[in-house]
This record gives sequence, structure tokens and C-alpha cells, in this order.
Amino acid sequence: MSQQYQQALLASAKIIEETLDEKLNEMEEMTDEDYLKLRQKRLQSLKNKSKMKQEWVLKGHGKVVDINDATFFFNEVKNNKLVVVLFTRPGNQFAEIVLSHLNKLAPKHLETHFLKVEAEANPILVEHLKIWMIPTIVCIKDGRTDHSIVGLDELGGANFTTVKLEKLLIKCGVMDNLEEEEEN
Repeated sequence: MSQQYQQALLASAKIIEETLDEKLNEMEEMTDEDYLKLRQKRLQSLKNKSKMKQEWVLKGHGKVVDINDATFFFNEVKNNKLVVVLFTRPGNQFAEIVLSHLNKLAPKHLETHFLKVEAEANPILVEHLKIWMIPTIVCIKDGRTDHSIVGLDELGGANFTTVKLEKLLIKCGVMDNLEEEEEN
């Protein structure tokens, strides 16, 4: 290794060590009252998350909801922050594959509202969202289309995994990264 690289590595290790020492010192100086405040803050956070999950379930989250009406679709999009919409057509095997993966993700990601729209029965939505291929997954954040996954190319073809779809939807910002939440 070059000497510059070793020096940079040592410098970054020293910074990390100093940060850890500061955190350890803070923890050593905490009183029972500080721990109680920390515990109460964490408990309140858990209560808030539980309340949000209950509200989401009441709004239809946790499953893929069939949409047969454009007005209902627009209300669902307006009333939910994160929405994933699958445009499908009867008999389309690729749309069925995507639907099976979304059915696995919906109960796990209550923060996201999952919708399924049959394209032929909803030409207004197809035209409005410029759907030209089935399946198409439309990612909607705060009432606005943010990204569309057209076909299966972006997923690597028909043999994609639920994990791959989940990572892509997290990257698109329409699902929370549950692993990061557990770390915090």
C-alpha cells in the first residue's frame, strides 16, 4: 500500500474512534432521568407507528386493491402519500407474475397503497398515465407520477425476485427501507 493511502486510512480510523469515544462518554454520563426520557421518546415513537399502521389498514393498505373506476383511482391517489399501481390485462402472464410479487409486498409495506388496474376496462387512466405496455408499474408519490416501470426489463426479465422488485420500489421512493428502520 502506498504511504498516502495508509495515512488516509489511519486518519479516517482516528475520526471513527473519536466519534465512538464521544458517544461512549455521553452514555456514561447519562442519568436515570436521561434514560427514562429516552425510553419515553422511543415508546411514543412506537405508539405513533402503531397508530399509523392502523390508519393505513383502515384505508385499504396491506393488500392489492382492484380499481374499476377512474374517480375511485384519483381519490385513492389523492388520499395516500405512496402508491404503487400495476396496470394489467386479463391473461397476461407477465402481469400475473408482477401481481404475485406485489401480493407478497403489500402486507409487509403498509406505508404504501397497492392498486391494480385492468387497462382495457379503464381507458381514461391508460391515456392519462400514458400506459403503452402491459405490465406497467406506476410509482406515485404525493399524488404525482414519479417513475414507471414499463415491462420487465428494469427488473431483469420474467425471472425477477420479490426482493429485486422491493429494492427497485424502495429506490423509486414509494416504499420504506424496512432494514434501515430496524437499525434506527
